Amino acid sequence: MSSPVEIVKQMYAAFSRGDIAEVMSHIADDVEWVAEGPAGMVFTGVRDGKVVHYTNMLNTAAFLAAPGATTSGVVVSFSPANLNGRRYAEVLQRLSQVTGIPPAGGIFHVCFGEPDRLRVLDVFDTMENYQAFARLLLPIVAEVGIQSGPPEILPVHSE
Repeated sequence: MSSPVEIVKQMYAAFSRGDIAEVMSHIADDVEWVAEGPAGMVFTGVRDGKVVHYTNMLNTAAFLAAPGATTSGVVVSFSPANLNGRRYAEVLQRLSQVTGIPPAGGIFHVCFGEPDRLRVLDVFDTMENYQAFARLLLPIVAEVGIQSGPPEILPVHSE
């Protein structure tokens, strides 16, 4: 059986290839997945070679503006009605053919949720960089058949 560190390395390698099925093969059906908080990362409780608990603690201060500024960037959240792992992997694969990953101005990206009802959250440094990326992304999303609906776009606050 692989060590927890080896499992996570395998998962990240699979994710970078867009192999979501491989990523999911390392995750238990009842995984507890938490992503929030200050810098650090906790990975515990590996059962039968599968991840059963993952806490990704982000240094959110790194996403924020210098002290005194009120906003720095935008958060963009999509909750498509029909996003699953296969469609998400296809979007990533097609995006990698037309732009760099992460895109210009992309600070943070995560896809999360139930396997057949995934959601996406991105943080961009400016609205202009998000809009430039959206011009590449949205046609691909439509071609893949994802019913994205309008995104929720909110400013990032430093106070």
